[in-house]
Amino acid sequence: MKLFIDECLSSQLAQHLNATGIHDATHPRDIGRLGDPDHVVLVRRIAEDRVIVTENAVDFRKLVARQDIHPGLIVLPSVGRALSLQLFADALTWLAPHS
Repeated sequence: MKLFIDECLSSQLAQHLNATGIHDATHPRDIGRLGDPDHVVLVRRIAEDRVIVTENAVDFRKLVARQDIHPGLIVLPSVGRALSLQLFADALTWLAPHS
């Protein structure tokens, strides 16, 4: 699965996902795109066909609601790194047979 890990989340998440060999994950820190406005992030991720993974529910839900189609949005709650990683792993496990 092609994923974009938003800058509100650790870049280590993208590194971990890439190390599995199953996912292709990018983080703005790794591609020189820190500080891009959310609307720019969405346009670029649509062009790259990448699911956005973020804790920024309010802004991204509004943005994707305006799109006819987009690669997807996974919103994680702000619950700390360990629980956030577990919830994300659970989401990927659920999505695997559906993708």
